[in-house]
Amino acid sequence: MYHQGSAVLLRRKEPHKRSQLWRLTGGGLLRHEGSSPPSVKPSSANTGLVLDIDSLAPPTCGKYVRLVLSKPNPRRMHSQTWSFTEDNRMKCDLPGLYVQPRGGVKGLKDGVDAVLGPANITKDDQIPIEQCISTCKLRPGSGCLGVKILADGPTRVLQITDCLQQSEEDTEKDWMLVEQKGGMRQATASSLDTEGDSSALEVQIRLVGGIGVSVINSVPEELVFINLEQIEVDYLRTSKLETLEGSIGRIQVDNQIFSSQLPVLLYPSLPEKGSKEETMVAAQTNASCVCFKRTQQASKCGNI
Repeated sequence: MYHQGSAVLLRRKEPHKRSQLWRLTGGGLLRHEGSSPPSVKPSSANTGLVLDIDSLAPPTCGKYVRLVLSKPNPRRMHSQTWSFTEDNRMKCDLPGLYVQPRGGVKGLKDGVDAVLGPANITKDDQIPIEQCISTCKLRPGSGCLGVKILADGPTRVLQITDCLQQSEEDTEKDWMLVEQKGGMRQATASSLDTEGDSSALEVQIRLVGGIGVSVINSVPEELVFINLEQIEVDYLRTSKLETLEGSIGRIQVDNQIFSSQLPVLLYPSLPEKGSKEETMVAAQTNASCVCFKRTQQASKCGNI
């Protein structure tokens, strides 16, 4: 049982042991999780204890003072406010004092007292190994979250992502294979190496079912729905050639306003059977260029 004045000892790390868990508050207090019941929220716990020093005055003349658990006290702000330096040391607001084991490097043993003492920098301006302290989070992640509100048709979506942490796959992969099966939708994307050119890139995208785009106002209320079907995109890039081809088989724009006189704003006319127009697409675009010279800054291309 932990109480006011309990000494802080250095122990071997045991995963998820509450007596070894600390929470750094917004005010810089290190609240000890093991001194309060798990059911009590840390922000409203009155029985929680924080890290402090066992002295009414800061140590002087190279002396050490042990670390203890104490109740939060605004009058002891300088000895109860903690932070971690960029060189991996732990200190409070008292200048020139850092957390370390009693006895220096020889005191790095299980069960020894944790004390606050002088820096003791060596002749080579190196930090003593007994003062090197690193933090370890209980849950994974960088701790920095980004919040966005996106529109998915008439629905608002709250998206929460980790701003600082990215997976290795996102940073290492230059392309991604995407495939969706079932229904009328199928999308594929691939990167292929052509013979004799290791830097060639080819991407093929097929969306048989197409995509739908909703235009909404601030109510939100859907105004227009755009349906694009049979989408095909082909992209090829080599050291000497770069081409892009795209086509949309069917386009239709619907008016979503209630009791509108024109429910369909745009649609393709149906061709007669057997005519040449029966196999034509609604929209098509082609672009290509041949690279005569390549530099690190830009490529000079001639249009064909």
